[in-house]
Amino acid sequence: MIEVNGNIVTQARSGLDGVSTGASAPVLAILLGENALLFTGLKHLLSGTRFVVTEMAWGDSLPQIPHDRPVLFIVSASHWTDESISTIRHLKTQCPIGRVCMLADDFDITRVMEAYEAGVDGFCLMTADRDVLTRSLDLIALGEDILPSGIVLSVLAQLSRQAGSQPRHASNDKTRVSIPIAHKLSVREGEILRGLMEGEPNKVIARRFGLSEATVKVHVKAILRKIGAKNRTQAAMWASDHIVTENGDSAGPMNTNYKIDGEHRSFAR
Repeated sequence: MIEVNGNIVTQARSGLDGVSTGASAPVLAILLGENALLFTGLKHLLSGTRFVVTEMAWGDSLPQIPHDRPVLFIVSASHWTDESISTIRHLKTQCPIGRVCMLADDFDITRVMEAYEAGVDGFCLMTADRDVLTRSLDLIALGEDILPSGIVLSVLAQLSRQAGSQPRHASNDKTRVSIPIAHKLSVREGEILRGLMEGEPNKVIARRFGLSEATVKVHVKAILRKIGAKNRTQAAMWASDHIVTENGDSAGPMNTNYKIDGEHRSFAR
């Protein structure tokens, strides 16, 4: 099951705060690639965490790794080629217990699919802050699959467009009505849910509505509880299913007038 983080999707799953980045067993983190500047920054970023950092170039022989020691390969996507795919597959063959994370400024869905099929277990944005990045790497090392929410929402938007091109079945009800629990959301919660749907971090949502990040966090927790979602990604996916525009289409980034399960909302932008 692919999870996401609220900034990278950004937040992987509920209970993220319970993941320790320092108190757990050390993880060997092998930086793979030719981007010396990036790796220098990563080494500094991961200092003081449970990651023991080393590096190797494409084509280098895999170092001797104890079978009982967790290992995480961190790959830069800046020089991603067909040879990179072969290298990842070779790494997964030579070190089956090894986990692989790809780092990039942004991700193209085609590259993500190629990398995932080659054996990459998680994807992280270089623009993520230190806490989000280290926790995401921690989750990947623990066996979770991490994917930025921007990719998830891009796929959802594509599916939505494809669904919109199909003929709709006639119905007496002009507005799609799904789970009645949506009526429990306040106007403010609906606005914040819209932000989650677009993959926005709490600080961006807070700035838009003149709220503190702590207040937004409380609203997010309330939204998750009310719609039965475990994390921000599930909430975003739920929103894409239950927030519709006045003409019955799925809500897109430019729409500001919505109905949540038939109830009108006008979300300020």
